[in-house]
Amino acid sequence: MAFGGQTVKGTSITLLDSTPSLKPDSAVFHGRMYRQIGEYEAATLTAGSYIAMARLPKGSVVMGGQVYADPLGAAITLTVGDSDDTDRFMTSLIATQGVGTQPAVGCGKFSAIDGIGYQYTCEKDVLVCCGDATTITGTIKLVIEYGLAG
Repeated sequence: MAFGGQTVKGTSITLLDSTPSLKPDSAVFHGRMYRQIGEYEAATLTAGSYIAMARLPKGSVVMGGQVYADPLGAAITLTVGDSDDTDRFMTSLIATQGVGTQPAVGCGKFSAIDGIGYQYTCEKDVLVCCGDATTITGTIKLVIEYGLAG
């Protein structure tokens, strides 16, 4: 199959192919990967609450993550971020209440483009932020993956 499009390079390959060759940040290129898993069992948590789910060290670079949630109520919106930007990693996950015996559950991957590759300059908690619902009841889990130099 013939390829008629352009061949371009991403940031890391551009650095490697430059003269003189430059190395990409070791936290994102051959660095060590880490994962944290946080869980919170909400029992009538009020709207607008923040749940600290993970603590990332200085220099960590976020590579991705995912949120899992029980049916939390009628159209509960969750975002994932930190104290500086509450939707830095995920702009919205709606975890709705199911109908009958089949509950609807929420599962969302980090979706905010600027959050992927974000590097922390200091230790910071990752927050799950609860939307406008009156109360939230159920389990919320967060998996976050990040790299560190070395």
